Amino acid sequence: MTPEALPEVAKVAAEVRGYARLTTSFLLLGDRLVEERRLLDAAFCYRAAEFFLLPSDERRAPARQRFVNLVRQAYGILPPHNPTRLTVLAFPSQAQGSAPAIPDLGAR
Repeated sequence: MTPEALPEVAKVAAEVRGYARLTTSFLLLGDRLVEERRLLDAAFCYRAAEFFLLPSDERRAPARQRFVNLVRQAYGILPPHNPTRLTVLAFPSQAQGSAPAIPDLGAR
């Protein structure tokens, strides 16, 4: 989140009482920030909402997906070529005998 968003987030946090209103307020703030093209700030508002949503809440998965999509868009990260398969890069180490694996998240 950028420093410019801190006053808006503080205002939301000061005005709400309880998780239900907090999550709704973060989702609404995220929507407004998307309209203003403040993608990274919007992404972290969706992430904050997702953090407090129950796993059974139908808004949780869409909030997570919005977060991921906006972060990728803000940083110019392309999605993986095949989302059903995770590619890793292995770097052999003669000292340890095993290779550490590093996920390839599609950033090209």
